[in-house]
Amino acid sequence: ELVETASDSKAPVDPDVVALYRSLVGSLLYTAMTVRPDVSYAVGMLSRALNCPNERLLDEAKRVLYYLVLTKDLGIRYIRGLAPRLYGMSDSDWTTRRSTSGFAFFLGGAVIAYLSKKQPTIAMSSTEAEIMAGSLAALEAVYLRALLSDLGQRIDLPTDLHVDNKGAIDLCKDYVSN
Repeated sequence: ELVETASDSKAPVDPDVVALYRSLVGSLLYTAMTVRPDVSYAVGMLSRALNCPNERLLDEAKRVLYYLVLTKDLGIRYIRGLAPRLYGMSDSDWTTRRSTSGFAFFLGGAVIAYLSKKQPTIAMSSTEAEIMAGSLAALEAVYLRALLSDLGQRIDLPTDLHVDNKGAIDLCKDYVSN
């Protein structure tokens, strides 16, 4: 909502704000992709306005930076000796425009893959948005299982994918309605 408001305005953009905003969001994007997945959604939303930032968006980017400073002791921690169990979680936010899909997969007690991105089409219901997000997560699960197999890490248990929408869960279990 914040990004859509900024892109709709026709006010002139200060070149200094644009340069600072792009630099800050680029640094935050690198951080989100490498060591801090907890800020990936916020950074993804901020990166949608790289062409039309304003002072308000710059303040929001600084808030994410401030959060990172306050939580600098947090990070991804893998636990040695855990049974190799791959599982994931999927979610979406349904909007009247294009929704956002997201997932995270865990192995060894920590996240190994995550994503948050706009869906390619407009979902007509929250269930449809959740099905699109779950399908994207399922593709990632297949890829991760093949990658782990190629690395010599055999996973015998099925990969659980947690979805929080009752309609999407029911639709997956009822093969007749598919």
